[in-house]
Amino acid sequence: MFTRSSRHALMLWAALCLFYSGSALADEAVQVSKDAQVVYCSVGWPVGPEHIKDMLQSGIALSVVWKLSVHRFRRYWLDEGIASITVARRVIPDLLSHRWTLEDQAAGISRQVASLDAAVHFLTHLERYPVVDRSLLQQGERYELDVSLQSYEGTSMEKWWNRILQADDFSASASFQEP
Repeated sequence: MFTRSSRHALMLWAALCLFYSGSALADEAVQVSKDAQVVYCSVGWPVGPEHIKDMLQSGIALSVVWKLSVHRFRRYWLDEGIASITVARRVIPDLLSHRWTLEDQAAGISRQVASLDAAVHFLTHLERYPVVDRSLLQQGERYELDVSLQSYEGTSMEKWWNRILQADDFSASASFQEP
């Protein structure tokens, strides 16, 4: 039916389609914005909220760890690390009051909300999150912003070996250039 060369051409075409569709999703997932002093990152975890809502409504605490890093692209040398940020967030449900406690574990700030959608949004999105001071960047250089996310159900985040053994649930990157 297919010759060997036509199968190879078909596989190459399929691989290219997957590569370009994956990079298009990554470009859409991570958005870089700047003001006069700071570079910001907006990113959303493209997962259906149904599973997260079911877990929270069942009384299971959920945690996510966002890792953001900025590297300066260098053509003939290893990329230079500019910034590395870890954002740990946790949602603890209270089934009696139908409220959710949102904790930003890095900042030590917590608040309670009555909206399940607000709790899911807190876990799955970073909006205009400050990443790097522009004074650390060089004019005309290209930079790469890498974002990854790991999710934890229950109290498993507290066990150190889970941080090492668990793979990323989501990763994406975006390039930007300093004018």
